[in-house]
Amino acid sequence: GHLFKKFNDIYSWENGEYSVDYRYDSYVAQAQNRYGLLKRNGMLNYAALALNPQGLDYLGSQIDINKISDKNLISNLCWNTRAIEWLEIIESRDPDLLDFDSLVNNPEPGAIDIIKRNLNKITKDYQWRTLSFNISAVSLMRDHFEKISWDDMSQNHSNEAIKLLKENPEKINWNLLSANENYNAIQMLKENPEKINYYYLSQNASAIDLLEDYVKNFAYKNSNIDFKILSTNRAIFTLDKEAMQKQINEKTTSCTM
Repeated sequence: GHLFKKFNDIYSWENGEYSVDYRYDSYVAQAQNRYGLLKRNGMLNYAALALNPQGLDYLGSQIDINKISDKNLISNLCWNTRAIEWLEIIESRDPDLLDFDSLVNNPEPGAIDIIKRNLNKITKDYQWRTLSFNISAVSLMRDHFEKISWDDMSQNHSNEAIKLLKENPEKINWNLLSANENYNAIQMLKENPEKINYYYLSQNASAIDLLEDYVKNFAYKNSNIDFKILSTNRAIFTLDKEAMQKQINEKTTSCTM
């Protein structure tokens, strides 16, 4: 059953105002706040739930997206990759309800479509920088070439971004490209080894081959690798598949005896 199925039996509130299982579901909750769901000590926060891609079904049972106007909740929805249909509904009501500072971070193509329909809301350098980093906004940035932040585009790991960078090599920030995990970005670095920044490369999980070669050949003579950063690189460890298989076999054997 549900983890909190017996929540009320274990944690019953002395105050009748809180005689609700907040963590199970709240279809029985009374309309004692603007969303119709009781809250106690911030245990359940709708604005925070709006950030959760898995929380929209539940949230939709508690709020009316055709009426909601809470700025914090809508701002968080603008980040949510599964909330595009809701955001379109809000847009049709009043685009000014949307938080475009948040929406520019959303990598869903539908979010970029909303932005394209409301380009008059994109007026800040921060928004254009964020769009330059957004994997779904490269075509939009092509149409607004003069607004591109090449530092952020150099970190954009979409294939479309790498294609744009190849078309404009003089604009690449090679330091930041060294941290880009796109396979084609790694190929560009291999073709231009003199432009690699090994501090940024140290954190790049897709560049482990480059890092291994560098450590073997140069690191202890003239080290540019940051070994502290390298220690955080998720690709520096490999699975010992033979040992794992041996362990599985031993477990299987012991269970059948």
